[in-house]
Amino acid sequence: TTTPNAINTPVNAPNTGRGSPNWFEQVPSAASLPKLTDAQTAIDKDLRNPYTERWSFGFERQLPKRTVLDVSYVGSESHKLTTIADWNPRLLNGDRLYPSYGIVIGKTSQGNASYHALQARVDRRFAHGFQLAASYTWSKLIDSTSEGVAYQNLQQPDRQNRTSVPVSQGGLKLDRGLSDFDRPRRLTLTYLWAVPGPRTGWWKYPLGGWSVAGIITL
Repeated sequence: TTTPNAINTPVNAPNTGRGSPNWFEQVPSAASLPKLTDAQTAIDKDLRNPYTERWSFGFERQLPKRTVLDVSYVGSESHKLTTIADWNPRLLNGDRLYPSYGIVIGKTSQGNASYHALQARVDRRFAHGFQLAASYTWSKLIDSTSEGVAYQNLQQPDRQNRTSVPVSQGGLKLDRGLSDFDRPRRLTLTYLWAVPGPRTGWWKYPLGGWSVAGIITL
């Protein structure tokens, strides 16, 4: 069966020698009976599809020497992002909220994110054998959890991508801050240069018609 009805039985080989002898004899021949203290996964009954609202406005201006300036503000808000919540967290005394149960990890729709950016572009059109475009982004991405479903491991719950404080104790609000995917500044330059060369005679074949182009991202 698959999650949430799967039952895992880990069998660890020693880290010395060539592993465990009679390996297949150690593999359980039947599934173990479920217990309340087993690690469990669950899906929130109110789980929803995430959605994003986007908006932007800007202006474009023709400058001298075949140059165009484009400046825009871009924003977005994301809601109902999938998160991973510990529904039976440990309390300050080390006991779980419900001592009769083990780890209970739930998939929920409690994440939020916001993105705001100033985007500028300068484009010098092809003239005199040269073309250049520069794009700059100054932005900030804030969220309560950067990735809620990327990794789940019930055998090593401390490695799961969850909030540092349980959601039931305000974890999402306390963890709201810069996203793992925040890239505050980005500059991209693209250029094209038509290298001057002979246009007549035999030399135009090996030396004419060359160009140099490139992309620089910082």
